[in-house]
Amino acid sequence: MIDQQNIFAAMGDESWLVRKEAVEIYVQSTPDHDSVQLLLELIRNEDNAGLRNSAAEAAIRLGSLTAPLLIKMMDDGDAALRKFIIDIMGGIGDSLFVPSLIRALNDPEANVASAAAERLGVLGDTDAAEHLMKALFLRDDLFFHFAVLGALRVLAKPIPIPGELLQLADNEILRKAVFDCVAAIKSAHLLSLNPDCK
Repeated sequence: MIDQQNIFAAMGDESWLVRKEAVEIYVQSTPDHDSVQLLLELIRNEDNAGLRNSAAEAAIRLGSLTAPLLIKMMDDGDAALRKFIIDIMGGIGDSLFVPSLIRALNDPEANVASAAAERLGVLGDTDAAEHLMKALFLRDDLFFHFAVLGALRVLAKPIPIPGELLQLADNEILRKAVFDCVAAIKSAHLLSLNPDCK
């Protein structure tokens, strides 16, 4: 049985070697639900970046065990925390997070919504493509547009291409991202019609 409080304190130590060892010991201890909940509360610490990052690393190492708690934390009022949680979800890479990330596309904070879009692309669940396409036109934010276009390009699902998407190419900054996105969707459509061309 580990001394949880000492381990958590060590996660915030000045030495990265101590922090790394603390994370290793914690993960190997097979923590229960209550312990993981306390671990995730450390992510709220804004005064000690080492502690916050160590807690995030431990959560990622624990994997899907943390999923229900992370999903619940997506309702938190702190936008910076929600963004950090999305990063952890991406590090774990479980499809369990897809519904939460789809909801986060409508987050009031553009950086949170952008992070959700990026992670949906990384997770590779093509069912998210339609949601990404709809969300693309609900927010006038350049970074968000880049994130969604990038995710759609990576997912490359053969979905209808609305005229509004092509209109985004009028913005010189977005033009290449739009063209790359459209090319990926069209290529996926052709492959769906001719699977032997893979």
